[in-house]
Amino acid sequence: MPSKIKEKKLALVTLGVLLAFSIMYNPSVTSQTTELTFTYAEPYQIMNFDPVHQLLTPSDRWMNSIFASLYQRNVGSRDFIPVLALDYPTVTRVNETDGTVMIVKVALKQGLKFSNGYALNSTDVAYSFQMNLMKAITTQQYDIWTKEYRFTNDSVRIINEYEVEFRFKVLRSDYLEILSFKIFCEEIFRPAIESGIYTFNDPSGYYLVGAGPFKIDHIVTGNSSDFIFLIPNEYWSLTGLPTSPVDRLVFVRYSKEVALTGLLNGTVDAVDYSYRFNFTNIAGASGLVGIRQSDYTQGLWPNHMHPVWGHTAQLDAYIGQNFTYSQTNQTFTVRSFWDEISNGFMSETDRIEAARLVRAAMSYAFSREHIASTITMNTTLPASNLIPPYSYGWNSSIPQIQKDLNYSRLLIQQAFALAGWNNITIDTTSPGIFVGDLARYFPDFWSVTAIAPATIPYRDQWTNYVTSELEGIGFNFTSVVTGTWSYILSMSLTYPITDAEYNLTNGLHTPIPLQPQGGYDLMFLGFVTWIRWDLTSVLAFDEFRPVGVNFINYWDAELEFQLQSMQEEINTTIWQFIMNDIQLELFNKNPGIPILYLTAFFAYRDIWTGLAPVLLRNYEQPWWELQVIPELTTTTSTLTSTTTSIQPPSTTTTSSINQTQTFANTTTSETTPTTPVDITSPITPPFLSLPGDSPLIGFAFILAILARRPVVSKKKR
Repeated sequence: MPSKIKEKKLALVTLGVLLAFSIMYNPSVTSQTTELTFTYAEPYQIMNFDPVHQLLTPSDRWMNSIFASLYQRNVGSRDFIPVLALDYPTVTRVNETDGTVMIVKVALKQGLKFSNGYALNSTDVAYSFQMNLMKAITTQQYDIWTKEYRFTNDSVRIINEYEVEFRFKVLRSDYLEILSFKIFCEEIFRPAIESGIYTFNDPSGYYLVGAGPFKIDHIVTGNSSDFIFLIPNEYWSLTGLPTSPVDRLVFVRYSKEVALTGLLNGTVDAVDYSYRFNFTNIAGASGLVGIRQSDYTQGLWPNHMHPVWGHTAQLDAYIGQNFTYSQTNQTFTVRSFWDEISNGFMSETDRIEAARLVRAAMSYAFSREHIASTITMNTTLPASNLIPPYSYGWNSSIPQIQKDLNYSRLLIQQAFALAGWNNITIDTTSPGIFVGDLARYFPDFWSVTAIAPATIPYRDQWTNYVTSELEGIGFNFTSVVTGTWSYILSMSLTYPITDAEYNLTNGLHTPIPLQPQGGYDLMFLGFVTWIRWDLTSVLAFDEFRPVGVNFINYWDAELEFQLQSMQEEINTTIWQFIMNDIQLELFNKNPGIPILYLTAFFAYRDIWTGLAPVLLRNYEQPWWELQVIPELTTTTSTLTSTTTSIQPPSTTTTSSINQTQTFANTTTSETTPTTPVDITSPITPPFLSLPGDSPLIGFAFILAILARRPVVSKKKR
């Protein structure tokens, strides 16, 4: 009998524990705690906990709340402000035996600590940068820092405990961008690296120790959802910057449906742009703000070795050159359509101008408004600038390009006239060759292919639309190829060119060939250029594949000089003039043809301030600025278009495109909120509420959380 009583008691205890956990993880149960929780939902699976190998990836969004940098962007102006640094650096240029060196000296705030209590000083700063120069670790910065910036270990020097010197052999106006990388705890990483550990993907959080405003509390991963729970870093106040009142910052992977439900019922505070929500998803809801933020530019990128539109193909040095590719067993001969139809009498200047006129004709041959409104259903914006509006230095005076087929055909006619062909007509009633039927007369040159990665919605549709419109000015598209990234890249960015072939032919760079040789003719692609725009690596002569990423084979001496000047100029006013000139050059020369700006839609509860969608998009959100509105006065729902002003490194004005819509309660006010649901888990985890997951597995997860042991750390110093 006693044994049966014990069994009953054990059964009751077990049932009670299960019920307790089901209540704790049930969002319908109202929490009685006053702790403040902010929950950010995104669709990405949380798999990588390696802070060293995270750069501009979704994990950077939550890691940026853990790690701090010397300088980080703020929400208001989006300028860099000192975080771990005491002030802005001093910058001097010194002439040394091997050239001019830009010396950037940074003084640290004294008394800083990492979240584990270890002191943060110049040793940690220097080692954090030197880690990115270790080939064995192979970070994403390694190639850029060692090749483009020409960094070595000697480029980062410790002056004293609180001063560090950075020596740039290449003059860089974006030095604050470079100094915004995460600062790691040297006492954690040095022993690991010296013992041969070069990856740091430890889900226990051992390497996730930073000096940011939050620190890891615990991590839960599941089949349908993942959770990162963060709590305030008690040492953040040593930076002297504001402290967020949030008691628990939670990043969760949710499905689109669950994320939207959570946003509407208040258990999710903000949703990531990757869900691709829009205003209609939150229309009629109370207490929500939706922001449609202009995003990066999608464009049409020509291969500039093409004989008709290719800029570089018209250069004297390249015409007639033969290039061989050992890995594909192909031979590519550079031809100039204009040189051949003029019997070699066209000057290099006229050939370049004829190719430019064709690219301009391509740009005016289709309707960007049609793509934005009809094909993408108002989820994009028409683009006439390769630089997106959210970037520093965006030139708002660049005119919008409207479809004008007659003008496009006139430009084609002008190009032929430079070659002495005056019988190219733009209508069927005149004698001569009709401009819209050039592929029939010159099939080897005007019959082309287009490629596009099938990685974002609607791209295949606007690719088909644009190519069909281009046939109206003379092209014949024999095929339009869409496919996976790896397949498309194999014809462009990763086309196999060996190092030996790079400078093999008369000192000229071996280019990515055209479609008949396994390369490409035209490519539909977008470039994420982040807040500080720089496409030098795509447009510079010494960045041709395989050394750099200039896969379009474009080179223009004047534009390259401007790009170099932009990189070196640290005077804001002069820098802006250079940026304006660059954008005008891009508009007039069309090395790439802008089509549209993608838009990123963010939505969040209107009790929050300090969120910057463009910084969230670029993984640069300063989480210490996340604040709650103590007393919210609500207004009627409105839709407004706003223009913000930004400029590096001061706040000189330029333009950015945003649309903001507020859906607010019209009858009540809200006071200081508490956590939306039970504080033990502010959102519904997968293992107890979503179909397809076993409750027993969930229970095991819970027990594992309760039983987790803290990471044993060294004695604080």
